[in-house]
Amino acid sequence: MAYPLRIRRLPGIALTVFLLCSPGHGGAEELGSAYARYQRAVADGRLEEALTHARRSLDLALQAPETDERRLGILTHNVGMLNVRLGRYADAITILGQALAIYRTVHGEWAEQTLIPLRALAKAQQAIQRWPEAERSYARAIEIIERSRGRDDVEIADIAVQLGLVADALGAHQRVQTYGRRAIDIYRKVRGENDLQIARIHLRLASNEITRGDLRTARDHLDAAVPIFESQLPSGDPRLAEVYTFLIDGYRQVGKPGKVRKYRKKLQATEQAAASR
Repeated sequence: MAYPLRIRRLPGIALTVFLLCSPGHGGAEELGSAYARYQRAVADGRLEEALTHARRSLDLALQAPETDERRLGILTHNVGMLNVRLGRYADAITILGQALAIYRTVHGEWAEQTLIPLRALAKAQQAIQRWPEAERSYARAIEIIERSRGRDDVEIADIAVQLGLVADALGAHQRVQTYGRRAIDIYRKVRGENDLQIARIHLRLASNEITRGDLRTARDHLDAAVPIFESQLPSGDPRLAEVYTFLIDGYRQVGKPGKVRKYRKKLQATEQAAASR
């Protein structure tokens, strides 16, 4: 079953910008120059060039006896995150693991600063289907946030969405439900009952329940998603057509022919409204 309105990806993790050195020392000047070129290349979207300069900055820092661990952590993370953005996930995992170790040494095992390399690492692990590792990394990120911000921070919901995708890939259907329901609960508290992300999660959970054979619960999820989509998306919106297509298939699988007919009519009306625009 294809998912309409692909569940929103996590916001991109920004590359750390930090003034590493002040001019005056030869090595420091060279490092500062390499880092400035890295920053300009990132700003211009020239990621291959940025990676070259990021690696050069890291190499120079490693050669400089005065470079502290905090700066090494930042420089290492920058190289890893650029590899993520370039789709070189295996390389990213290696370097981000090193960055995470440095961040933990500098800031502490449970410091929020460790979320920077940890979430990037989880994203890379997920991208190359290293599912158990990705699940552990995301779960650790949630633990860190819970310790400092409590259990209802919206970033936990964002991570829970990713955990649901990972659990689905692992065939861990009960965890899919657990992660999805937690995300829904937090989004409701933070954003309100009619947030579109809640509706998207309901559709994913409906599909998961169909796979498990729990058709009644699947129907409940489909029913919960409908009013949110219809209240938030205008008539004729092509995204609404995607939703109705999904609902037609979903209600067919859970044995609700009346609703299949209902949403076929709505799909037709939506397509006609879109065509008349």
